Amino acid sequence: MRFSISVLCFVSQVLGQLPAYTGPYGVGLIDVEVPGNGATFSNYTLKGTDQRAFYLETVLTSIYYPTAKDYANASQAPHPWLPRPLEVIAEGFAKAGGFGDPSVILAGLQVLGGNVTIPAQVDAPLSPDGGAFPVIVFSHGDTSLSTWYSIFCGELASRGNVVVAIQHRDGTSAGTVIRPKDGQERNLTYLRPEDVEPVPSELNLTMVKRTFRQGEVHEVVQMIEAINDGGGGGTYRSNSRNEGRDLANWKGRLDLTHLVASGHSFGATSTMDSLGGELTLVDSFTASIVFDPGKLSGPLNRNVSVPLLVADSLEWSLIPALLDGQNHFDLVKRIAEDSLQKTNGSWFMTNLGTAHVSVSDAPILAGDLITAFDSGAGNATIDPQVALQRYIDVSANFLQFLKDGSRNGILASEVTHPFFVNESGRDWVVHVAP
Repeated sequence: MRFSISVLCFVSQVLGQLPAYTGPYGVGLIDVEVPGNGATFSNYTLKGTDQRAFYLETVLTSIYYPTAKDYANASQAPHPWLPRPLEVIAEGFAKAGGFGDPSVILAGLQVLGGNVTIPAQVDAPLSPDGGAFPVIVFSHGDTSLSTWYSIFCGELASRGNVVVAIQHRDGTSAGTVIRPKDGQERNLTYLRPEDVEPVPSELNLTMVKRTFRQGEVHEVVQMIEAINDGGGGGTYRSNSRNEGRDLANWKGRLDLTHLVASGHSFGATSTMDSLGGELTLVDSFTASIVFDPGKLSGPLNRNVSVPLLVADSLEWSLIPALLDGQNHFDLVKRIAEDSLQKTNGSWFMTNLGTAHVSVSDAPILAGDLITAFDSGAGNATIDPQVALQRYIDVSANFLQFLKDGSRNGILASEVTHPFFVNESGRDWVVHVAP
């Protein structure tokens, strides 16, 4: 699975800053790390140790949510776009990219990595207006970080949604710090087959990672439900990141009749696992938004029985790939068609002029330099802010459809192209629609 932007991350720091959010709400942000259920998802151990590789010790999320437009708290520093310590992230990038020595990556991170922060108000109160807000649970891609999708998550929050972005600990993250409230802090970096014992096949390791993600999603959904039931104070007290002082006031403020699963790339694949497949551990999701379901992340779950929006990049639809002996595009189209038959509310479309990374923050920060580090990014021919804005708008329109059945923007279109065609003059080509 290719979503390894690695060195790009620190080059981007001198090239740009993240844009302000544009919706009617301000955006609050808290990191919440709470104890997991202690489940172990395989017998693999980290190489050279007896430490379990897939042990659900804690779950870590970044929660973007609506707050008052004019709220400001100068005492709370904004969250960095690149989480600390940088050494952990650099090591993960080096492993995933086969660089060996991470010192060059680390040097770049140390020099350039401190400039970009996420433009959200840390630990702000939830907006008193707006009633109960829909909730989106978002999963990042492979060799990635949840913070790399901060524009998408924050912009949806500014439009009246709560977005819970999971920092996965399944070995797909470049690097993360597991920080129990009353335990020993430890680092986890990207996991390759040779990093665990006994050494698995690539596919076996991928499937264990996907299974572990379902355990994390289960814990996150339970946390969300507890907060909505009035248990936010307990969540705050158990949060090792010491944020979320206002969670006790979130009782009844989350609209769990609109609980949406979302993700990109490997995260799209694992999101689809949450919608009724054999790996599913929760049945709470009422709809799903996925971007570029993985081509190298194992078989896709075909049993999707909720409204589904699949928004592919040009790069993903354009370049053929086989999955389970079938053309990837045709397989995804069939899944969307089956979901449409069951729900009368599913779409599959391609965002023209975009690359696989276009739904992330990276192209906006890095500009044209992104092509030096990700050859696939050359498939993007439009301004990166325009590309990402299309993803945001279609997602917001889909969320509105789930509320009231309205079809706005590209969702109002019928099928324009049953098969992929890169037609100039269009923003989207629609392959499946009601």
